[in-house]
Amino acid sequence: MRQIGGVELVWAPASLGWDETGFSWFEAKRRCEYLTADGGALAATPQGDCRLPAVDEVVWTMLWRGENAGGKWDAGTRRATHRTMPDKEAPLWNPYSQVIYWWTADEADPERAYRIAYNGQVHAIRKSSRPAYMACRCVKPFRTGLD
Repeated sequence: MRQIGGVELVWAPASLGWDETGFSWFEAKRRCEYLTADGGALAATPQGDCRLPAVDEVVWTMLWRGENAGGKWDAGTRRATHRTMPDKEAPLWNPYSQVIYWWTADEADPERAYRIAYNGQVHAIRKSSRPAYMACRCVKPFRTGLD
């Protein structure tokens, strides 16, 4: 779990919601929609627990040496800035994985969605792109059990 701009999110564990092989934005969305609550399997029907994170959620969460990198997303200019350039480090990223980009939920236009790199750079690319180094990390809201 990580606090983001006053919102707490639970990041999917290493599994189908945080995979090590590339897939398209459409597949990333599908995986998050069908991911079971424990993050261990894909169900036969949409579960409604998980989703792709928004660009700003990922930007705000990026790390450098275990500390928040001070990221901010400017939706007007479509640019991310960081106090310190983030790096590909645990617990958010698997530093040993070939994956260096994550899909986000945000669409730039009907054909493109935003991806974020481990170093905090954000780019809009075709939703159908699926290189081996691009995957996703699903999230869900943190619930205290009192909801």
